Parts: sequence; C-alpha cells; structure tokens
Amino acid sequence: MGNTLNFNFYNILIFAGIVYGFIFSFSFLSNKSYNSRATNYLILVVLCMTLSNLQYWLIDVGVKSLYHIPNYIYIQFELLIVPFFYLFSRSYLQKEVTRNLVLLVLTPFVLGTISLLITQLIPALHTNATRSYIIAESITILYSLSLIILVIRAIYTYEKQPSSGKIRIHTRWLKLSILFGMVLFGLWILVIFVAYRGILNNNTFYYPLWIAISAVIYWAGYKGIFEFQLYKDRINIRKKNQTSNETYIFRKVEEGSKKIALLEAIEEHISAQKMYLDPELNAKKIAEQFSISSGYLSQLINQNRQGGFNDLINGLRVEEGKRMLLDKEYANYTIDAIALESGFQSKSNFYVSFKKFTQMTPSEYRKKKENN
Repeated sequence: MGNTLNFNFYNILIFAGIVYGFIFSFSFLSNKSYNSRATNYLILVVLCMTLSNLQYWLIDVGVKSLYHIPNYIYIQFELLIVPFFYLFSRSYLQKEVTRNLVLLVLTPFVLGTISLLITQLIPALHTNATRSYIIAESITILYSLSLIILVIRAIYTYEKQPSSGKIRIHTRWLKLSILFGMVLFGLWILVIFVAYRGILNNNTFYYPLWIAISAVIYWAGYKGIFEFQLYKDRINIRKKNQTSNETYIFRKVEEGSKKIALLEAIEEHISAQKMYLDPELNAKKIAEQFSISSGYLSQLINQNRQGGFNDLINGLRVEEGKRMLLDKEYANYTIDAIALESGFQSKSNFYVSFKKFTQMTPSEYRKKKENN
C-alpha cells in the first residue's frame, strides 16, 4: 500500500460507525442510572463490535502495513460478540447468569486467542495461515449459531410463561435483532467463501459486512438500552403505585336494584380495584364478577354513558396517566413507561386516547402544568 493511506467513502462511513460505537459505549458505562448486569453485557456487545470493526478498518486503510503492526497484536473480538449477547439475553429475560456460565461461554475466545498467538509466533505455521483462518472462522460461526439457538429457545420459554400480573419484558425487538444477526452471518459466510476462493485480493467485498455491523451496533445498542430502561421504569412506577394500597370491600348489588345503581357500582368497583390497569381487561371479565352477561354490561354503558366500554376504561387509564405526569415523583420516568403502567398496551394507544380526552399530547400536558 506504499507510504499512503487508503481512504474512501465506504471506510469513512465505517469509521463514523466506529466513533459512534465508542461514544455510545463509554457514555452508558459512565452513566450510573444505566448500571446493571444486563445493560453492561449489551454495552460490551456494542464495544466488541466496534473494536472488531476498528481492527479491520486499520487493515483496510493501510495503518497496519504502514506502521508494521505485528499480527499477534490482533484480538478476535468477534468471538466475544455473540457470547456477550447471549449473556445479555439471559439477564434481560430474568434468567440466572452464574460465574461458571460466563467462563464457559468465553472459553472459545481464550482458546482462539492462544491459538492465534501460537500460529503467529511459530514461523512454521505461517504456510497454512489461510487454511487456519478459514477453520477458525467456521468454528466461530458454528459456535455463535449454537448460542443464538439457545437465545431463541430462552425467548420461546419466556413467552410461554403465564404473566400472572407481572410486567412482561418486550421480546419483539430481541427477535428482530436475531434476524439482523442472521443476515450478518450470511454475509460473514459469503466473505469467508470469497477469501477462501481468492476471488478478490482487496477488502472491497468486506464493506457490506462492516457497514451492516455498524447498523446493528446502532440498533442493538439503542433498542436494548431503551427497552431494558423502560422495564426498570415500569418496575419502579409499580412499586410507587403500590405504596398507597387501598382496600375495597366488594358490595354486591341486589337483583332489585335499578340499572343506574348497578352501573355506578360497577364503575366504583373498576375504579377502586384499579382493574383498568390490566391491559387485557375486557367486558367479560367485569361482567362475570357481577353475574351478568358482557352484552348486558355493554348495553348498560352505551345507554347511560357517553361512549362505550372502551371509552370508559380508557378514560380511567388517561386519568391515571395524568396523575403520574403531574406527580414530581414520576418526573424522571419516560412517557412510554407511564403509558404502559396506566394500563395501555402501547404508547400509540396512550397518545390517541390522551389526545381524545384532553385535546393535548402527554408531553404538552406535562409542560403546560409545569408552567402553570
């Protein structure tokens, strides 16, 4: 490569992803509010991806050859990416992560590092360097795929567990991350094939893989941190809400009561028991407690209240959201967390209902009340 460095549009784009990866990793590692075992594992995933890309980037632009950096300095960070993702997934899904498990999943990295050092330091082994590289990469892919299968199995097991009123961790983004990872594996296998066949003698073919890794750095890092912080916020909000544990003695309405009295008793029961906090609440669940049909309950609401059953429940949920938005104790929690802990199944449903009942978005409502 001579005495000049090889800069082009693609490796500049990759370098931007590397810079982002370092900023992301160190900013979250230094932020105590995000300090937990799960988030630390995820940050290590991002950091290993970043360091792996950095090493290949230094080779591509010519820094390694220009400054005669020896091969034994190379570290196989790619052997750490999937193991740390596996450890993060277990922590995220509330499964135990023991010290022995950590040592076990990191063993291939240790063995790979020792093998690489031996290969580089013993000249007799240099003749089969390409073949050794192909074998090592193939073993890495098989090991990584095995861990990914274990992650998929853990997600499946978690989703099959009954909720029992517990806060459910979102797994959709995790499954999307695995899908993106499988695309990366496909590119990785293609790159190994090209390297083995000697089709290209430069690093141009590696650019799609490196750029894809940069994209995954952004996706996995941002979504993982956001979703886990959302889960933690919901846990804290629920603890605060449970401090005022009001008791309510259910008073049964006698058969001869008027319809309006029955409806008022039902509304009182829903409100006092905070049944609206259940995102899966429906008319049938409430009707069963009063020994009436869900159709009759809907008829009662439609005839005596503006709107139907959903409006009644969502109105109570919006009031719960308004209470938390105005309470200084909840000021540090995201609107997403408040939305889900108000009983809504998603942030979008919360926004639509909030706008319907208040003519403002939750953010506008919070700011307006703060300024008054």
